[in-house]
Amino acid sequence: MGLGFSNFPQGKGIQIWRQIMDSNEKWLSVKEVSGQLGWSVDTIRRLVHRGTLKALHLPGKSNRRKRIYQSLRIAQSEIERFVRCNVL
Repeated sequence: MGLGFSNFPQGKGIQIWRQIMDSNEKWLSVKEVSGQLGWSVDTIRRLVHRGTLKALHLPGKSNRRKRIYQSLRIAQSEIERFVRCNVL
């Protein structure tokens, strides 16, 4: 009898969202999304952190410097969904 990952409980607030990157889908950085919506970069990161806006976390480890923020990419379709559902 072996142990499986399903036997371990998920930590509080940990959610894994995986999506296969569609070659036709446009993926935008947080800075690009903030420019489109006219909001600050910190607001976009806050929406991603709260789970209101879904984003893809890119691995980014550098030996030269430590990142304060994680690299995120947000799908164009996710931005359109967010605007339809949340913005007046």
